This record gives sequence, C-alpha cells and structure tokens, in this order.
Amino acid sequence: MDPKVTSFLHQHCHPKEAVPDLTKTLTSWCDCNSGSFHPEGLAKMADILVDAIKPFADTTELITTPAAAHPSPVTGEPIPFPEAQSLIARTRPDAPIQVLLNGHMDTVYSPDSPFQSCTLSPDGKKLNGPGVADMKGGLLVMIKALEMFEKHPASTQVGWEILITPDEEIGSPGGDALLRQAASRHHLGLVFESSPPGGSLVKSRMGGGNFLLRAEGHSVHVGKNFSDGRNAIQALSAFIIAFQQLNDEFPEARFNTGIIEGGTVTNAVPDHAHAHFNIRINSNSQTQPIQNRIEEIRKTIAQSHNVQLHWHGTFSRPHKKPDTLTENLYQAIRETGSILDQDLPWHDTGGGADGSNLLHYGLPNIDSLGVIGAHLHSPQEYVELLSIPSRIHLTTLFLIRLATAELDAASFSSIN
Repeated sequence: MDPKVTSFLHQHCHPKEAVPDLTKTLTSWCDCNSGSFHPEGLAKMADILVDAIKPFADTTELITTPAAAHPSPVTGEPIPFPEAQSLIARTRPDAPIQVLLNGHMDTVYSPDSPFQSCTLSPDGKKLNGPGVADMKGGLLVMIKALEMFEKHPASTQVGWEILITPDEEIGSPGGDALLRQAASRHHLGLVFESSPPGGSLVKSRMGGGNFLLRAEGHSVHVGKNFSDGRNAIQALSAFIIAFQQLNDEFPEARFNTGIIEGGTVTNAVPDHAHAHFNIRINSNSQTQPIQNRIEEIRKTIAQSHNVQLHWHGTFSRPHKKPDTLTENLYQAIRETGSILDQDLPWHDTGGGADGSNLLHYGLPNIDSLGVIGAHLHSPQEYVELLSIPSRIHLTTLFLIRLATAELDAASFSSIN
C-alpha cells in the first residue's frame, strides 16, 4: 500500500484512542429509541444523523418514505404504516464513480421494550444495547468512514450518496421504492449490516416475506346451539399444521408461524382468529409454487371447516445470490481487508437485508460492512468495540483505493 495512504489512515483514526469517543457516540444513538413503529423516535434519530453528516456532505434532506400499508388482522383492510422519513445525503453526484452507502435507522425495539439502554462489559471490549450492532453501529462506521475519506485529496474522484431508511426491520415496505431509485443512480453499493463474530461478510441471503391469515367463522353460545358454530380457531389451527408441514415439502425453504390470536371468551365459539407467518426462500423461483400450494391448503381447509380464510402478504425480500460483479467487488474488499490484516471470508445466511433488494435492482453490493456483533433482535445484542474503528478503516481504505484507481472499478461495478 502507498505509504502516504498508510500515513493518512494512522493520522485520522487510531483504534485505541478512538474507541472511547466512538463508544460514547454509539451509546447516545442507542439511547434514542427508534423502533420501526415509533415515528417520534425515528424523527429524533433522523435529526441526530443529519447533524452527524452535514459537516462533510454537499446536501442532506429528509424525505417522507413512500406510503405503504399492511392488512388489518381483523378486517383485512390496509392499515398505513406510521409515517417516517428517510435520510438522503449526497456529495459530488457528477463524479465519475458513484457509490451508494446504505443503512437503516429503525430497530426492532419498541418504546415499551424493557431493553432501552447500553451496558459496557467488565473488560470494556463489548457494548450491549438496543441496536448497537443492527445497525446503529453500522451507521457510525459509514459516517465516520466518509468523514475520513473526505479528508483525502483523491476523494474528488468518487461521488457518494447516503440512504438511510426507517423501515428495514419490517421488510422495507416504503423504503423499497427509494432503494430502487438509488440503485439506478450508482455503480456499486456498500451496506452496513453487521457481521458475526469472526468478521465474515455475507455472500448470499435467503429471500422471504411476512404473511397474515385471517379466519372468519360463526359465533354461537357453547351451551346452546353449539353445532351451528364455525370455529375460526379450529380452522386456523388446521391451516397452521398444514403450513408447518411445508417445511418437508419445500426443504430448501423455511416456514414459521410467529403470532396467533383469536377468540374473546371460552363459552362462545370463536368467529375470528388470525396468525402471522414468515417464509424464507433459497430461490426466487420458489415463490410461485409456494404461493400455489398455500392457496390449495387455504381452499381445502376453508371448505372442510365451512369458514372463510383470507391470505395476505408478499415476498418483500428477494433471494440474494451474488453475480459476477458482486463476487469481484467482494474480492476487492477482501483484498483491502488483507492490507489491514483483516481476514474477511464470506458466508451464506438466512437473514434478509436491503442489499438483497439493491442487487435485485441491478446494483452490485456487499451488505455486511458494519460492526462485528451478535444476538441481534434480543436483549443480548452486543458489538465488539474494536470492530468499529477497524471497519471504519476498511471502508475508508476501499474508497481511497477506488478514488486513486488502485482498484479497477469497471471490474466490479455497473460502470459501462
């Protein structure tokens, strides 16, 4: 590596010296609850991020995320998701190379979750807290890397855009439209989801979606005309059993029943019930056969139980399988990591992310460049603190190598 670049990296980011300040910043961000259904918290978090980005970005703006809705479990009518804003920041949109840096500000932790604060481990090496890894730690890596990159004289050769959405954790129902638009404006993407212990990057991701089944029966008094009733819970239960058996019919996919609700009192036949489901796929070609099979099950059970069953939902995450450009991009990032003595193998995962959508829209990307951590979506979520500066170094050096033409961008991007 060019000694000037080595000197630049050491001058602007010293891991041992930087960790306390980085930890303080991350803790303050995680203290702001920004659950996907907490618009006030998301608005506050968006303002925090704007303040962090404004000093080195040409433009920053908050835009209302396109409208989206989910079906009511009672009526099936669409219920709008809470309105929230996405953050877009741009610098040098006319530069020869355009890079999208993507992340999300929402977490899975609601305002009434008991998990609301951060705790430093006794040895000072880990921080436990809501969103420390998924993905406020990743946002910190993204922002600090760009802040460093802008200090390098070659940065003028690369234009970049930050897109931070407020609804990734619920499948990007509104943010997907922004991802599609952003994919068309850029040559490659860097997404800052977390990496597992060991620091490997994600190679492929399962696709998937969330679904809802509503059962409508007929309520009667259990002690009187019981035989006239149509038990919605019984029909729903039959559907759930058949649904779970799809794990055997489609062994490469995953079918999970997550939430079940129904009925009101025990002395009345329940006339309503509903359940929420999650399906993961290993090939986009599986979506139609799975939907067809579910429709067969729905019709059969609705007829045999004389109830109405209504199926709602869609596959919002496509399966991510790296193409040649993405594989070449990974090799460029892995080579960059080796310069920094960072080993970066990659692995397959069942988790979904916006990187899947971006690749589906034609943008080569690596989507696990955030911090190293584990136990996402649980009160045990933590980040390895030394991974924050190391990942800042990784992204900064990659951008510098891109800007100085040490890397051939045409080999791993959509540049024509």
